[in-house]
Amino acid sequence: MSGNVLLDSTIIVDLSKGALHWEEFFDEHTAYSLSVISYMETLGFAFETPRGKNLSTIIPARAKAASKKLERSVM
Repeated sequence: MSGNVLLDSTIIVDLSKGALHWEEFFDEHTAYSLSVISYMETLGFAFETPRGKNLSTIIPARAKAASKKLERSVM
């Protein structure tokens, strides 16, 4: 697969629990991001391991930029 993929917070939670396998979703030819809403949902989730919490911070590089753009448009 190649292109752009928008991940839902459920995917992040399931990856952190081991219910899904990383290889099923990620490859080097695809750009991944979270929506601002999914990013906010993962911030409020009680992850069982530090690794799970890290998933919500390493993936949304674009979400942070989208969040800042949204803040500017609202203000």
